[in-house]
Amino acid sequence: MKNMQLATDLAESLPATIRFGAFSLDTRKHELSCEGERVPLERQVYQLLLLLVAHRERAVSKEEIIDRIWRGRVVSDSAVSSRVKSLRRALADDGNTQHTIRTVYGHGFRFVAEVLDDEPAAAPAITALPAMDDIATQAAAKPRGKPSIAILPLQLVGTPGEHVAIADAIPHDLISSVARLQWLRVIARGSSFRFRSGEHPTAEIASALDVHYCLSGVVEISGSYLAIVIELEDARDQRVVWSETFKGALDNVHGFRQEIVNSIVSNLELQISQNEASLARVTAPDRLDAWSLYHLGLQHLMRFNREDNLRAGEIFTRVREMAPEFARGHAAMSCAHFQNAFLRYTGDRDGEIQRATQLARVAVDLDPLDPFANFSLGRSRVLHRDLEGAKVLLDRAIELSPNYAQGIYSRAFTGVLACQPGDAIRFSDDAMNLSPLDPLLYAMRCTQAFAYMMQGDIESAVRWAEKGARSPGAHVIIYAAALLMNILHGDRKQVAYWDQLIRATGVQMNADFFLQALPFQDPAVRRIVISAFESHGY
Repeated sequence: MKNMQLATDLAESLPATIRFGAFSLDTRKHELSCEGERVPLERQVYQLLLLLVAHRERAVSKEEIIDRIWRGRVVSDSAVSSRVKSLRRALADDGNTQHTIRTVYGHGFRFVAEVLDDEPAAAPAITALPAMDDIATQAAAKPRGKPSIAILPLQLVGTPGEHVAIADAIPHDLISSVARLQWLRVIARGSSFRFRSGEHPTAEIASALDVHYCLSGVVEISGSYLAIVIELEDARDQRVVWSETFKGALDNVHGFRQEIVNSIVSNLELQISQNEASLARVTAPDRLDAWSLYHLGLQHLMRFNREDNLRAGEIFTRVREMAPEFARGHAAMSCAHFQNAFLRYTGDRDGEIQRATQLARVAVDLDPLDPFANFSLGRSRVLHRDLEGAKVLLDRAIELSPNYAQGIYSRAFTGVLACQPGDAIRFSDDAMNLSPLDPLLYAMRCTQAFAYMMQGDIESAVRWAEKGARSPGAHVIIYAAALLMNILHGDRKQVAYWDQLIRATGVQMNADFFLQALPFQDPAVRRIVISAFESHGY
């Protein structure tokens, strides 16, 4: 009985009968037949067939074959090759034609024959779908709640050769990485990879899997280069939310793959958030759920001005009332109080710091694994000038979500305040590479400016400060950073320009105001700031 346990386990996940070509596989009787005639198979050869069929959406590695069939016992590669050869012989296949079992060089083997009648009883039905208008009506009527996504296998174009596995490898890596974001529901590969043919419209896939978004794409391999086109679609209205093309050399395919995964994960965080906010804005207020309100509040929060931050606080208050168990509602409210303290929107800076910290702690208590909750608590520690405590929490946020661009930026910001320019440059570089259109791009660039100032490279500091101050969303502290760098550089014309912009905001800028927002630990850096501002009459 133990010898057949693998076959029994695999059979439970498969249809009772699987047909491919002239063959029929009865998974309940453990029999393979060809045009009605039984084909005898050794036990391990039969188990290998089941294993490859059950995981036909991907290549099965030699290590997995050994682990599943030989239960981890030490066996030679020749033992695996022998079973594959026997299976190919039984299927009238061979190492040259590979019409049923394909060798993925350096990795393992994949079942590639077209399977008929391949729909297990538990799989979601995709036949007899409602009309497109009915799908749209049903989607609009359902509360949106937490966004959900299906990451589909990529479609292959050209002659991929030994790189055929990349069409599955990238979506597989994406599913693993995106699942760590916590805020986004990700369909497991066992379900989403059933739609590998590319024949099903997005609306059908979304209906079958009950998701809001579908991520799909095409891999084209030509000679020594490959191009990958990725598309994110909102299945509720069949609208493309975001698309990108990646190009690279095949000889760097593994590094290139990681670069693609990092970029896509970062963009999902940004693009889905913005899309959800846009949807919330056009929905009647009495139909907004907590998740939609949360995203609407984020848009106001990221504008970094008094009025929008006040509006964000009002929205996050409603979110917390509607869903007190929703960790991100408390974390977002903490960020609104952080901004009040950072830019002195209210006359009670100490009270704002206290509220920012308390709300962030509630968020972490509710969901210790949420990157945004840890991020908000880490930023609150900056207000207390506890930079070591901030680093610990921000590092945890990044560990929980390695592609969390704003968390990585905040780690760079903490590095600048600790007067560790190397850390600041490295982290801000990573943040800008992950999210080149981030709402906080101005702050990332300004962080670079301070890091270069600390290294004595004033020309680079001026360049980065001006790029930051001219970026969308820049606020008075960023203008003051550009002013400071130009004072140190001795450019009177640019000093006058930034001086005029600062005065137009109505903020009474001086060294104390600036250093409360940016409490540099190094007394020498603080003296540079004070001297520069005083020399200009601030």
